[in-house]
Parts: sequence; C-alpha cells; structure tokens
Amino acid sequence: MTTTYLLTATGRTAQFSQPNATALPGAVQISNGSDNRLLDAFVDPALGCKPFEVPDLSQGGSPGTSQALNELSAARSQAAPVALISENDPMVLVDNAFSAAKTNLYRRNVGQPRISAANNAASSPAKFCENMLNIQTRFLSGNEPVLAAAASPVPADGDNLLTFMANRLSASFTELNCGNYGLTNPVTVSVNGDGVATSASFDTTEQTATSGSVSASAP
Repeated sequence: MTTTYLLTATGRTAQFSQPNATALPGAVQISNGSDNRLLDAFVDPALGCKPFEVPDLSQGGSPGTSQALNELSAARSQAAPVALISENDPMVLVDNAFSAAKTNLYRRNVGQPRISAANNAASSPAKFCENMLNIQTRFLSGNEPVLAAAASPVPADGDNLLTFMANRLSASFTELNCGNYGLTNPVTVSVNGDGVATSASFDTTEQTATSGSVSASAP
C-alpha cells in the first residue's frame, strides 16, 4: 500500500489525516515500506514521472495514490512482458512450496488474471526470474546517475535509490530462487562496515532460463 499512518506512544495506529493528527497529538507519522510506495514516492519522482492519482477521501479530496491505481495504470499502459505475481513469490508460497490456488487468489485480489499457458510465458517462476533480471538490470544500469542522485527509501539498506534498488534486486535473486533456473545474479553490491550498500555494478548480459524449468503449476 501507499498509505501513511500515525503511531502513538502507546502503540495505537490510525490512518494519517489532519483530523487524526489533531486528535492524536505527539503521534509519529510512519509509512508502509511497500513496492507500491517505492514506485510512487521514490522511483517515479526520480525519473520525472507522476503516478496515477485520484481524489483521496481520507485526505479531504487531495490527490492520492494506491496499489489499485498502480495496477490499473499497468493494465492500461504496461508494454509486454507484463509481470504478474509468480508462484515463487514468498507472498504466495504454502509451506515453502508453490501453490497455484494461493497465487490465483492473490492475483484475483489485485485484478490480475489466473495462471494460464498464455501468461506463464512471462510470469512462470523461471520466466519471471529471467525477465526480472534482464529488464531490471538494464534499467538500473541505464539510469545510474539519476537514481544515485535520489534519496534511499531505507538508508540502512542502501545509501541512495540506486544502491537500495540494486540491493533489492540482488536479494530478490536469492529470495525467488532464480539460481534454480540456470540464471546468475547480475548485481554486485559493495557494503560498508554497517552493512549499508554504497555502490553497485551490473552485468547486463542477456540471460535465458533453462528449458524444462519454465512451466508453473497447473491452475
């Protein structure tokens, strides 16, 4: 989500709004460290883009963003290949194993199509890894100066937006078990003594997932 919240000293939370802030003096404004917020609040501004917004009733009608708006924007404008939630995403595993049922449930809740032979061509576990590495590595490498000049969403992970995203991509390679599909990690990250990513290099050589590891489970 892209929502921000208020956290009180006693551990209570409320969605951030001016009336709630007035009613909860001393509450700290916090945000959800989500991929949608990363896109809307950090990546889009760094690239000079503006996320899809509509009037937010919780903010008195001021323009606001949301996960649903990002999905609608992608459904209308995203060029192929279109990334869908893949079965190797930790959010949809069951007992650390692929689950077509849970993947389809998650997809339904965000307006994405069920697993099929057609969308497996881009979003089976192997093809998702292949596309993620090939596309994102080129994106980061091609936008290094712009991203390096932008603020990091989590300074403890990366000292600017480029190193943060490079660190995330490298971690995603491991988390999604992309090495199982004959792929190699294209990102080399250097960290300081505190474990903060301070530089990154990218191998933009095109990779292809091994044959026989491309198909996802049957829906």
